[in-house]
Amino acid sequence: NKLTTFHENTFKQLNKLTVLWLHSNQIDSIHPNLFDNCHNLTTLDLYNNKLTTFHENTFKQLNKLTVLWLHSNQIDSIHPNLFDNCHNLTTLDLYNNKLTTFHENTFKQLNKLTVLWLHSNQIDSIHPNLFDNCHNLTTLDLYNNKLTTFHENTFKQLNKLTVLWLHSNQIDSIHPNLFDNC
Repeated sequence: NKLTTFHENTFKQLNKLTVLWLHSNQIDSIHPNLFDNCHNLTTLDLYNNKLTTFHENTFKQLNKLTVLWLHSNQIDSIHPNLFDNCHNLTTLDLYNNKLTTFHENTFKQLNKLTVLWLHSNQIDSIHPNLFDNCHNLTTLDLYNNKLTTFHENTFKQLNKLTVLWLHSNQIDSIHPNLFDNC
């Protein structure tokens, strides 16, 4: 398709919708209220568009959302509160964007998150507390970024982590205690 944007009421009547796939369009913006009546949405696929950022309220009504695909856009920043009401999110896909860093509270409310894909961005640093509430994270994908080192507490809360991809970065040292609780 060649969709670029939507009127804020486009999905207003779709309150029973559970899966919405909008990938591979030309979408460059999303109205903050576009998904407000999509209370039952569990999967949202917006990958391979031209999105650069989101208003902090874009996903505020999506508290049943479990899977969010945002990869292969041009996202260069994430508002720290963007995912605050996505309490049931288990899979978050942000790879192949233009992200460089995250506010320490970006994933704070995502305690059910199990899979987080961040590879192929331009991430050059990770706040030591970024993953503090991601207790259920099993897969963390950070490869192909610009990371050089990690604070010793970066992974301290990730005791369920089973898959960690760090290759193709610029890592020149790893603290001896970095993986103590993994």
